[in-house]
Amino acid sequence: MTPQQKRQYWQAQLQAQADSGLSKAAFCQRQGIRPSTFYYWATKLKAPETFRYHTIHPVVVSEPGPHNQAHHLTLTLPNGCQLAFSAALEPDTLQRLVAALR
Repeated sequence: MTPQQKRQYWQAQLQAQADSGLSKAAFCQRQGIRPSTFYYWATKLKAPETFRYHTIHPVVVSEPGPHNQAHHLTLTLPNGCQLAFSAALEPDTLQRLVAALR
């Protein structure tokens, strides 16, 4: 079974449980499904897609202007987290740090 087929199967199982009116435990027992597996897929399928796949986002580096004397580089991740580095950071070191985030 391909990963996409597994997703479709478990989406159908979750929907069948919701439509059945049975509790999750009763549905699992009736269908011969391990409750731990059912809950694993319920959690997995609720997670936003952005957390399952890596996306490469461009990083823009600009020189600080005369009004902004901060000598640091800020990397903002898609989830809003920000990492600040010294502007003197070697490009190779920055590249290794970004690679570690993947």
